[in-house]
Amino acid sequence: VSAVVWVVGEIWGWCRTECLSSFATQLSQSEESRKGLEGIIEKTSRDYFDLFQDQLSLLANDVFGFTDKERISVYKHDETAFVMLGRYSKNPEFCKKGRAIYPDNEGCIAAAWKDGVSVIQDLPDPDSESEAYTSQHKANWNINKQTTKCFRMKSRSYVAIAIEDRHQKRIAVAVFESINAHGALDKDRIKGLLASHEGKRIAQFLDRMKALEPSPSYAHEEGF
Repeated sequence: VSAVVWVVGEIWGWCRTECLSSFATQLSQSEESRKGLEGIIEKTSRDYFDLFQDQLSLLANDVFGFTDKERISVYKHDETAFVMLGRYSKNPEFCKKGRAIYPDNEGCIAAAWKDGVSVIQDLPDPDSESEAYTSQHKANWNINKQTTKCFRMKSRSYVAIAIEDRHQKRIAVAVFESINAHGALDKDRIKGLLASHEGKRIAQFLDRMKALEPSPSYAHEEGF
């Protein structure tokens, strides 16, 4: 009986060791797979931003002939807030990542989402009239002074246009801005082109790339 018990115990111990070893191997493989998947997702999200930036660079350079004083950004509405999908400026400083999430009750983005378009082209000089500059952002778009003071690009002209899909449903907002005022942006030309083929091109890109669209959490981590 003792011999049998000993043999059974040895077999059980061997089986248990093998099971634990197999389980550990599976966990290790699972962790590697998870990390691999996360890497793929991160690369895909980065590729999305790069591809969209290429699209916006064509619009800025080939269509509008923008200088390093202008910028284009595109934001999607994510139920309760706006998330940036892409940004382009010749100026490397203005092209940098900004806030990740933009409240849907603030800024020209919110105004364009609500009314279809939002335009202002004569904001005060942020250097010589800083108080007036921040006050107008608060009065026009409900942006508090602290947020305005932190802007990397202190623009004086904005043209924000809602982008619609083929069903005429609003899916995003394109924001054109310049640090210059008084005619720096041709609002009628921007509105006309965004209402026709250029707006459709952006809408088609967003539709075709929707599966690769970065999540709000990724955008938050990356600063978009």
